[in-house]
Amino acid sequence: MPDRQECRDAPFWARKLFGETIRVYGVLRKLP
Repeated sequence: MPDRQECRDAPFWARKLFGETIRVYGVLRKLP
């Protein structure tokens, strides 16, 4: 479970995770 520190920094890792998800999704879409 995330502690208070991680909850406060949520926007950082949420943005990072979201960016990675979009990047992987874009790569998969380019596959035949």
